[in-house]
This record gives sequence, structure tokens and C-alpha cells, in this order.
Amino acid sequence: QYAIDNSLNYRIISKIPDDTETLSGKVTNSFLWSIDKMTETLTLDCNGTMVSFENDVAPWIQYEEYIKNIVINDGCTNISKNAFTLCSKVESVLIPNSVTNINSYAFYGCSSLTSIGKANNQLIIGNNAFMECNSLTSIEATNGILAIGTEAFKNCNSLASISSLEGLDEIEP
Repeated sequence: QYAIDNSLNYRIISKIPDDTETLSGKVTNSFLWSIDKMTETLTLDCNGTMVSFENDVAPWIQYEEYIKNIVINDGCTNISKNAFTLCSKVESVLIPNSVTNINSYAFYGCSSLTSIGKANNQLIIGNNAFMECNSLTSIEATNGILAIGTEAFKNCNSLASISSLEGLDEIEP
């Protein structure tokens, strides 16, 4: 419904047989994804900038019922707009050192997301990046958060801590 309401391109894929243990695909030659249905883990292998899903739905969204954990491998420099929008079962995300930017609406509506594990780079958090993540309790950014966009944490009523705000240059209302 989100895709229709926001005029995004989407396609309906037939139901995956229950005996399929791994789902996978290629966004570009340098951006691969896979879902292990047994561990409910989406793994993204990206080299450089993650492709934007501003006008499209990320290909793994159709399998959101199998995604509880997200692991982004080192090499990806950003998390693109709408990358995980409305993945309501996601509980945890591990972000590598290489990511420095979490774009707008990246985790919008991930209502089961409780924590963001972040490695050592400084981080910029875009507008509405975690909006409606009402189970989110903490964000860890070891070397600091440089900027927080407008309504980045709107309706994140459980958010109790954001680490390393010492280097914060900008918070938008």
C-alpha cells in the first residue's frame, strides 16, 4: 500500500515456496542482497553508494516477513532513502564503519526495531530516517553524530539514548 500511496514503482512477485531457505538478488553488479530465511537475516553487499529507492521499492521489501535482522557489509557508504521502509519485523541493524549517511525515510515505520549498532565513522542522520520506529531504544555511533535531520526520530517514544552527540553540528527541528 505504501508504494501505491507514494506513487512508487513496484511489482508483485508470487509467493516463495516454504522449502526455499535463501532468497537473493542483484540491484547492480556491485550491490547484492540475500535473505537467510532460517535466521531471518537480510545481508547487503554494497560497494560504494547504495542505489536510491526514492522512486522505487527496494527488492527485498516484498520478503519483509522474513527480515528480522539486517547486516550491511563494509563497503557501503550510505543507507538510501526508503531502503527498509515499513519492514515492521526488523529488530536489529548492524551498520559498518563505511556508512556515514542514513538518508531520509531509510527505516521509516520499522516498528519492531529496538537498536542500531554502529561502528566507528561519524554519522549524518537524514530527515524522518527513523520516524515511527516506536520500539527503538538506542542508537550507537562511536565517533559521533554530525547532523540529525528534521523529524528523524518522530514518534520514537521508546528512544532512551543516542551515544556520542559531542560532535553534533546540526539538529533540524
